[in-house]
Amino acid sequence: MVVICKKATMKLVKGLPYQVVALENSKRDRIGRVWIKDIGWYTVNNFETTDGKALPKIDIAHKKENIEEPLEFSQLSKGDILICKSDSYKSLVKGGMYKINELSSVSKQKKNWSGGTYTYIENYVKFEGVSRKLMFSSWRFKKVPTDQEKWHLNKFFMMHQTKLQEQILEI
Repeated sequence: MVVICKKATMKLVKGLPYQVVALENSKRDRIGRVWIKDIGWYTVNNFETTDGKALPKIDIAHKKENIEEPLEFSQLSKGDILICKSDSYKSLVKGGMYKINELSSVSKQKKNWSGGTYTYIENYVKFEGVSRKLMFSSWRFKKVPTDQEKWHLNKFFMMHQTKLQEQILEI
């Protein structure tokens, strides 16, 4: 649903159209509110429909997006392809696809604040074409799901790697 702003605010401009994400306007005992995409909640009194009428007395529920579950280290195996979702790694590019060359875990015994001991496990992953092992973070990677996509991405990865090697040889 698209609405037109009737009253300017700090974030809204009078007369411009805005996309509605949710609308709560069916209750008679209180003033309704409208959720404008990427901006926030506002009173329905500040908006009208595209044909100049008041907003309808209905509710439009907000559709929640699916939240991805974090990738577990135990789900990984050698040869899997991961997509990096973060800019925080020095040697990886956000959106880049990387094939796992090696997986390793290091267990350490540590003492907690009360003197008891516990096992601390650090998980490392080494990718093809990357010289260092990286500490694995479950929220920073996404696994490529099916075997068919894996085949296509593997071809892409091999072509990309050969181009990088050619550029290195030119230098």
